[in-house]
Amino acid sequence: MPTEDTGPVEDTDYALGRHDGEYDRLITQARQIAPLTRRVFTAAGIGAGMRVLDVGCGVGDVSLLLAELVGPTGQVVGVDLDDDAVRVASERCAGIDHVAFVTGDARDLALEPFDAIAGRFVLMYTADPTDTLRSLRSLVRPGGIVVFHEWIARPTAGLAAADQPALARLQTLLADTFARSGAHLDIGAELHDRMAVAGLVPDPNPIVEFAVHHGEPEESWRRWADIGHSVLPKMVAYGLIDLDEANRLLDVELRQQLSGSSFAPLSPLMVGQWAMAPR
Repeated sequence: MPTEDTGPVEDTDYALGRHDGEYDRLITQARQIAPLTRRVFTAAGIGAGMRVLDVGCGVGDVSLLLAELVGPTGQVVGVDLDDDAVRVASERCAGIDHVAFVTGDARDLALEPFDAIAGRFVLMYTADPTDTLRSLRSLVRPGGIVVFHEWIARPTAGLAAADQPALARLQTLLADTFARSGAHLDIGAELHDRMAVAGLVPDPNPIVEFAVHHGEPEESWRRWADIGHSVLPKMVAYGLIDLDEANRLLDVELRQQLSGSSFAPLSPLMVGQWAMAPR
C-alpha cells in the first residue's frame, strides 16, 4: 500500500508520516510497483527528450524512472512539500544532470510549461483532486500529457479475511485511518471523470492491475508491518486501536499468520490514467 496536493500539494491529515523508516519503506514499495508505473508512463507517451514535472516526488523513485524514460536530452523536475524527502531524492539522483528538485507546492510553481506532468499516489492526498488537476493543467503545454498512477482500495477489502484475519484487520485499520485522514481511497476509479471536469481529455483505456506478492513469507510480513508502523501514530491518535494492541497485531499475529500460509497478499487495485491538455 502506498504514499500524496488550495493548500500545499497535500491537503489531508497525511497518515504515513515523514521519517527515515517511511522513506525506506517507500523505496522498497517503489521496486515492487515500478514495472506498472513504467508501463503507465510509456503508454501515456512519455519518452526521450521530454521535460516532465514529477508532482509529489517524495524520495525520488518516480523521478528516477522518468529520468530513464526522457534520457539525457530531456529534463525532470521533482517537487514535494517535504524538505527531508527532497534532500534524500537529491542525494539519490546525484550525478544525474537532467534531474532537479524543488521544495514547495506544485500548484504554486512559476515555471515554463512542461511537456508532461506525472505523479504516483499523489492526488489521493489532496483535498479536491479535481481542483488540483485544474491547477496543474496550467503547467503543461497545449497537447501535453498529464498522467497519474493511483489506486482503488475497495476491491481488496475482505479478501484476506478467511485465511489471514490479522492481515484483514490491518487492512481495515489502514482503510479507516486513511479515510479519517481525508484521503481519497478510491481515487483511481475517479481519475477519468475528474480529469475531464478539470478540462483535460482523458484516454478511455487506463491501465488497471493488482500487484501480487509471491515472495518469502518474512518479506511479505515485513512489507505489511512497515506500512502499519508508518500509519500507527495516526491509528492511535484517531482512537482506532491502542498502542500495545497494534504492536501485538503487527509484530506477533501478522507475522505468525503470514509466515504460516501460502496466501499471496494483493495490493490495492492500481490504476494508471492519463489525459491530454487541450490544444
